[in-house]
Amino acid sequence: MDDFKMPKVKLGATVYWHGDADEGSPPMLALVTERGEKGINLAIIPPGSYNIQPMSGVPHADDPRVQKLLDRDAGCWQHIAEWEAKQPVPSVPKKEMAKS
Repeated sequence: MDDFKMPKVKLGATVYWHGDADEGSPPMLALVTERGEKGINLAIIPPGSYNIQPMSGVPHADDPRVQKLLDRDAGCWQHIAEWEAKQPVPSVPKKEMAKS
């Protein structure tokens, strides 16, 4: 039985989309165009492009089904703050800290 509950997301919210459901890949900015219980529809904005790429049925990155899906073309999505929280904090050399 699937107990995963997708995080709430508002229609029109800006989120990050990861192609091939790989959180290690650079994220692309996307707008939520429709919400469902198991996934959302997105308008993905590729870097350097004026066109959008529609994507349907995109699961959340923490959904256990993501790693089991054979077809990962839909990718996965995360709230921007979720992705940022998982990024390593760059260390600042002590010399630079003293200049601040």
